[in-house]
Amino acid sequence: MDMNPRTQGLVHPEQKSVEFFLGYFDPKFAEQSLNWKTKRIGGISLKEDGKPYPSTILDAYRPVPVFVLRAEILEYHYGIFYGK
Repeated sequence: MDMNPRTQGLVHPEQKSVEFFLGYFDPKFAEQSLNWKTKRIGGISLKEDGKPYPSTILDAYRPVPVFVLRAEILEYHYGIFYGK
């Protein structure tokens, strides 16, 4: 996966063109520990082969996709590079 927010492109079906796909996270962790201002938690979880997780997995254990606006990611990266 391309971690560069300017070149990543759309890698998830729920991802909007102005968003960066952070990855899949534990639902509780995504809710409580990811502190991005523009964080959005999606609902479609896909395995590495692109197929959805089986419906037999409880929602509490199914990873959730997390998206953040590209502008916020770029602002964060620029802050690291330029010390802001």
